[in-house]
Amino acid sequence: MDNFWTRNQAHVEKSGIASVAHACITTIKGYNNVYEKRYLESRKKVHRMIDELLACEVSCPVDTTGLFVPVCKGLRELLAPGKVPGKSRAKMMQVLTKRCKLSKEDAMQLLRMIEEKV
Repeated sequence: MDNFWTRNQAHVEKSGIASVAHACITTIKGYNNVYEKRYLESRKKVHRMIDELLACEVSCPVDTTGLFVPVCKGLRELLAPGKVPGKSRAKMMQVLTKRCKLSKEDAMQLLRMIEEKV
């Protein structure tokens, strides 16, 4: 699983995708939880990567359209599976306005998009 980035980094960058960090992860537990161990390791990897990125305290402009919303939905499920969507809304709002430097209106719009049922 961890070899993916080593094998594909040049191809990804050639495609115009710039990466600040990466984590090769397993996003499903699989049939009869066959990949549960990898899935749980992946959650830890993503947590660690996000902690490292947040620790640098460098704000980055965030595109609130396009790929960002689906990525947020996926991360939310990976990092907090089964949690009630509205429960951590205030915390998410704080992160979006303080760390991501979004305006209150943009943060509210993004939260609505993340919480929409697909």
